Amino acid sequence: MQFVPLVAAIALIWKIVDFAKLVRARDVNGIVTQAVVWVAGVAIFFLLASTDYATGIRIGGVVLAHLNGPSLILIGLSAGSSAAVGYDFKRAVDHSDSATMPPLIPTAPSTITTAPVTHRG
Repeated sequence: MQFVPLVAAIALIWKIVDFAKLVRARDVNGIVTQAVVWVAGVAIFFLLASTDYATGIRIGGVVLAHLNGPSLILIGLSAGSSAAVGYDFKRAVDHSDSATMPPLIPTAPSTITTAPVTHRG
């Protein structure tokens, strides 16, 4: 097996395990974000495979235009997972948080409870 497909498969496994942890923790933002990454990866590869450029792109020695649906899905999931692993790595190294982004799903505003005000008159 070539090195790049092996790394992509490992990234996919890694993000599937992370996704299971997010589901277990009921982290809606994390779940939706990872799902959007996977859907975007698959959609982009289906789109790319249908362009005029697809005949000039080879993946695993096969012309992108000749890959079937399951292959494009696997490549899209693996590419999305690889990008997510790269993002995780960047976040681990970038302690300044200079590339911070807002969550995909907004968090609920914090509720502040105060004691009721009573007027004495």
